[in-house]
Amino acid sequence: MSHPLSHSDLLRIIEEYLTSDLTKYATEKKYGLYQGCITYWLRTFGLDDKPKNEDIMVEQPTTSTPETLPPPSEKDELQTLRREIRELKAQLKREELGHKAYKLLVEIAEETYDIDIRKNNRSQVVQRLSEGASRSIAPLCELLGFSRQAFYKRSTHDPSALDEEAILESSIVFYCKHLRSKDNLPKAGFRELFLLCKQYFGEKFTIGRDRFCALLRANDLMLRKRRYRPRTTNSNHPYHKYNDLLNTEPKYEPKRPGDLVVADITYIAYRGGFAYLSLLTDAFSRCIVGHCLHPTLEVEGCVRALNQAFDFFKQHNIDTHNMIHHSDRGVQYASARYTDLLRAQDCRISMTQTGDPLHNALAERMNNTLKNSWYISSEEQTFEEATEAVARAVEMYNTARPHQSLGGKTPLQLLVPDAPNPLVPSGEGGGGALVPLGEGDASGGREAAWGISPKLYAKMTPKQRAIFDLCKRSL
Repeated sequence: MSHPLSHSDLLRIIEEYLTSDLTKYATEKKYGLYQGCITYWLRTFGLDDKPKNEDIMVEQPTTSTPETLPPPSEKDELQTLRREIRELKAQLKREELGHKAYKLLVEIAEETYDIDIRKNNRSQVVQRLSEGASRSIAPLCELLGFSRQAFYKRSTHDPSALDEEAILESSIVFYCKHLRSKDNLPKAGFRELFLLCKQYFGEKFTIGRDRFCALLRANDLMLRKRRYRPRTTNSNHPYHKYNDLLNTEPKYEPKRPGDLVVADITYIAYRGGFAYLSLLTDAFSRCIVGHCLHPTLEVEGCVRALNQAFDFFKQHNIDTHNMIHHSDRGVQYASARYTDLLRAQDCRISMTQTGDPLHNALAERMNNTLKNSWYISSEEQTFEEATEAVARAVEMYNTARPHQSLGGKTPLQLLVPDAPNPLVPSGEGGGGALVPLGEGDASGGREAAWGISPKLYAKMTPKQRAIFDLCKRSL
């Protein structure tokens, strides 16, 4: 055909092909069409092809018969279906965009207000959507990312258990504030508080790590780290710089206390400027075995800390023969006075070969831990007050601060297994915070199922006391 075909012409040709015995090739040749036009039109209009004829494709003589056009209703119906499909696709795109927008809105709200909206309220959403409609619980739970069992468990939760959880959370907050007091662990981090609470509350400590972190954050008990590193190492000196015996291949690992001691110097602010704290740490037990706060960077402070370390090892019957002393290449540790004292005790001397702090990582971490866990650096204190604060911090670090790398034990407990923790009452299985009211103190036994120490009870709000008394009477 020389003139363009209309939609009615196309439908008429397709109908002739589907209702007659003509093949696609014969139909296309009859109307002067390109090969493949019939196949393309069938796919375009969404029509099924007729069964294939297994005979050889040959032209068959046909008699021209007047063809009838399809009823207008079919054409209109086809156009209507196409229009509806386009509208549905556009609506689907709008719904997807709206879903993304609401999801982003919830995420921004959670970040802004530090709450978990989806986790806390998804059971209520499922409950409301399933009421008054024939919607199944399982697919709704799947859409919100939790199981049907979790939905029913939360729906049938015992109200008294929620009250007990509120009491436990209040007790945890009060105990963490007690741990953060000035004389205990004023800058204790999340991990230290979590381990101490597990030991203190024992079996009654039923919350996990993430919930504990959220509880601290909700009560403004999370710490903000401040980092500043002054220059305390001067390696430009004429003294001999010893080889590195620690950072070898394979890296040296201590097998017992007294095998390896790491040393470093850090600064402490006080009213007159900066004082310098020399620390020596036993690498096996993480115990600070020697320390000295000195107003200058002279070798005297390092020597005093080293003598204190040898006294500590002698007091605990720890052999220091052939012990490795690892430090940076500072002039204090390379001086003749300091190295002579080490050689007199048959110690091996090891020094970092570069300025990389990772080559003396444990000592650097000790500086950070001591300064960020206790208020020992302040421009408002005198030198004497700073010295007392350092001594108190070292004592609490060795005797009270648990370590994950030590299995939750304190450094001193690794050297002396029976060493008590001053922040955890002695007794079996902890439970020190839950004792009968008016009987004993916070270190008493566990005679009552839901008691609390008098000090914590006095800090409760009237609402918390009422909930506590209600639960106590129900047990």
